[in-house]
Amino acid sequence: MQQFVFAVALLIQGGAALSEYSGITIPAESAGSVEKLGQGGGLSAIFLVGVAGVVLGVLSLLNVSAEVLTAVATIAFGSALVLTSNSVRHLYQLRR
Repeated sequence: MQQFVFAVALLIQGGAALSEYSGITIPAESAGSVEKLGQGGGLSAIFLVGVAGVVLGVLSLLNVSAEVLTAVATIAFGSALVLTSNSVRHLYQLRR
């Protein structure tokens, strides 16, 4: 159950960071251009791991190899956090 909650938290964190990043890099007057949106770096990885974590959490709740799925989810969550660890600093630098 904890991995399901953590996966949802990763999805929320990724959404908040991407909306903040797109608000900084794409001004409101150029709302039609989406070329710069792909510059979010590893932030898209947090969405993929969040969705995978939700799937793994549901499978774990159904008792489909719960121990193995918990280990896989822990490795995936850790790697997503490592991949996106630089994005908060990058957002701070863009704001200044």
